[in-house]
Amino acid sequence: CHSAPLLRVARRPPRMHPLATEITAGITAGAAKTLAFYPLDTLVTRREVGRPLLVPRETLEGARPAAIRDVYAGSVLATLGMLPYALLFHTAFYLCEAALARFAISAALVKVCAGTCGAVAAAAVG
Repeated sequence: CHSAPLLRVARRPPRMHPLATEITAGITAGAAKTLAFYPLDTLVTRREVGRPLLVPRETLEGARPAAIRDVYAGSVLATLGMLPYALLFHTAFYLCEAALARFAISAALVKVCAGTCGAVAAAAVG
């Protein structure tokens, strides 16, 4: 009598291309940063222009109290706006890093040069 194995070996998912991994990680990090700091940017801007931090909104039914979610108004567009920047930055970073890795240069200098290359490329949209 054969018994079923207690543990099944899971098949490994196919590996992504390193450029796809770089872009995915960059977009995820950029979106997380944008969503985390967008409310702070909104509150700082409101304070600088002299508006109350949480403003009651007028609706068809009348005034409704201010809500914390109001500081997230527009955050989706801000997150979508950073996507082209992240795409260009991380693509240029990866390609420059791969090209410079062939030379006898320190790893730190390769990263600095690749970061500069990425920033220059992403400046086209940012």
